[in-house]
Amino acid sequence: MSQTQLDSLTLPQQVFGMAVLNDWIASTIQVAAYYGIADLLQDGPRSIAELAAATQTHPDSLYRLLRALTSVGFFEESNTNAAIQERRFTQTPLSRYLCQDIPGSMYAMVRQFGSEWEHRSWGELAYSIRTGQPAFDHIFGKSCWQYLVEDRPDEGAIFHQSMSAFSQTLNAALVQAYDFSGIQALMDVGGGQGAFLLAILQAHPALQGILFDHAQAVEGAKELIVQADLEERCRVMVGDFFESLPSSPTVDACILKQILHDWDDPHCLTILGNCRRVLEPGKKLLIAELVLPESHAPTFGAFIDLELLLNTYGRERTDRQYRTLLEQSGFTLSQVIPTASSHRIIEGIAV
Repeated sequence: MSQTQLDSLTLPQQVFGMAVLNDWIASTIQVAAYYGIADLLQDGPRSIAELAAATQTHPDSLYRLLRALTSVGFFEESNTNAAIQERRFTQTPLSRYLCQDIPGSMYAMVRQFGSEWEHRSWGELAYSIRTGQPAFDHIFGKSCWQYLVEDRPDEGAIFHQSMSAFSQTLNAALVQAYDFSGIQALMDVGGGQGAFLLAILQAHPALQGILFDHAQAVEGAKELIVQADLEERCRVMVGDFFESLPSSPTVDACILKQILHDWDDPHCLTILGNCRRVLEPGKKLLIAELVLPESHAPTFGAFIDLELLLNTYGRERTDRQYRTLLEQSGFTLSQVIPTASSHRIIEGIAV
């Protein structure tokens, strides 16, 4: 559907037409990512015959897919007068982000949202709205976290790659937005492989860091710490933030980045309570999350909130909701700091 055709429609028709078209575009991008088309074009143009052979796909159908993507700026067709199998495609600035090993790659995220479990969960949105329960658990009979570990570790690997890639896009903005200079020892609670903590340590040479998460999550962290030449300033400690946090060595602040939005209020209160137990009065708790507006202003975060409703027991929250969680856990909310990203830093002080 062209823009000219859309312009001739009423506003409701345009909105619904674009909604359908966007779903189609998303599906075509997901299939292109599945077959690794962008990676195959990194060294220059390739013909449909070459691409079909490399991906074991039907040449004419693959051409039709790439032709559709070309119409919205993904890929470029270079010789339209040739026979179908000889027609060649090359990358565009958009398609480069479907490559797996470039800074800012969207490959894993596209693969995640193109997965069967994501499609099935969103297909049961009405169930979650009716019951308030995750559609995922209803469909698969277990939590998303269990399924990705026990049933589909391959999908679990893509999911973690997706979350890591997105998380890393936030690091620079978060580090620049907050003044960590008054903190001597910082514990990153649920910090995974430690990319965020390492970015903070590199920006603040006097700071000591503790990376805390379960054993599977921190796998590979020590290698990254060595590569960053931060062995003397960063310790890795293993445990479960639902059970307790290490009380030694003493820390001046704890930070939770994209942790609380995965959990309901009772689980969040457990995590926050465990943070409070290792922080003396006056010490800081930092929460880095996407914060929803209190008003009804349009926000993409509202759709991320639905993703959490469908697949976890978590939710995105407003400033007021975070203030309530902090106050119930022995903290007072001191400030909410905007950043040059979708996320904010919420600072709490132990009372």
